[in-house]
Amino acid sequence: EFNDTLRAFAPAGELFNASITETLRAFAPAAEAAAERFRTDAERLGAEFNDTLRAFAPAGELFNASITETLRAFAPAAEAAAERFRPDAERLGGEFNDTLR
Repeated sequence: EFNDTLRAFAPAGELFNASITETLRAFAPAAEAAAERFRTDAERLGAEFNDTLRAFAPAGELFNASITETLRAFAPAAEAAAERFRPDAERLGGEFNDTLR
């Protein structure tokens, strides 16, 4: 009885399958055209983004150079401060170790 019911629906299932196939075939050219437009837009946007990054490269290099020069200018002062704090740091470290023992 169930098999008879399935057999009765078979033609409708085949018709449904055929209609879906035809619908997909009908939309294929539009989908291909949309994919081509998307690919073209993606390539254009990628090129514009790369051009933007290239335009900022000189400013980035200048910023990097200025940071490097600033750090070089502060290096002697940082080294002097480290030398002044070294004895205190060593003393505190020793006291801490003594406390732990």
